Amino acid sequence: MTTMQTPLTRQQLTQLTQEYQTLEEWTTIRDFASQVYGPERAAKVEVETYGEYNDEGGTNYSVSAVTAYDANGEGIEFDLTLPFWTQSYFAETFQGKTDVEEALEAALDALKEYYPYKPEGKALLEQQRWVQWEDLPVDEHNGGDKTYDLTMQPSISFPVVFAGVAS
Repeated sequence: MTTMQTPLTRQQLTQLTQEYQTLEEWTTIRDFASQVYGPERAAKVEVETYGEYNDEGGTNYSVSAVTAYDANGEGIEFDLTLPFWTQSYFAETFQGKTDVEEALEAALDALKEYYPYKPEGKALLEQQRWVQWEDLPVDEHNGGDKTYDLTMQPSISFPVVFAGVAS
């Protein structure tokens, strides 16, 4: 089978890059939602960000809040029975918490600080491909807030791409 290769224009390359960036962000949010809310529970996820000025005259952006909604538009909470939440890192977070709201708040605080430092924690993170809070996409250019529709994967206009150097 012979494949025809067509070089991309600068505009097409820019479009391709933007589309793949959008797909990468969407995939990260989808994986995060599956990990903390449950597989296919979240239909929409809103990510809020904030900026903090740094000493160099720039702004450091980070995620301040994540809110998930089901297919009916109802807000959903973390499913603390999922494997992500039952790992030893979070075990002490929930000990002694009898109030659901208190447990969810503790879970959110722990999630924001989640960084496995022991080898077994790092291995589990990599093996499960879990997304850390710090890895969530930050939208610095559109007011900081972004909504992701998890019911529809972003499309890519270029079905097959070969990377190579033109001769």
